[in-house]
Amino acid sequence: MRQHSVGNGTDYIKSRAALTYPVTVTDVKAEAKKLLSTDPTVMIVRPPR
Repeated sequence: MRQHSVGNGTDYIKSRAALTYPVTVTDVKAEAKKLLSTDPTVMIVRPPR
């Protein structure tokens, strides 16, 4: 189980919905504004291993 090896536990697939439902679009926009509004901003995007 990869989820267990990264600390999410073996029931992560079953419980992840409960973790993400409370997050609203407003929450995501607020965090993005905080993270992306500082100078300089560096974003590294790569495929997962």
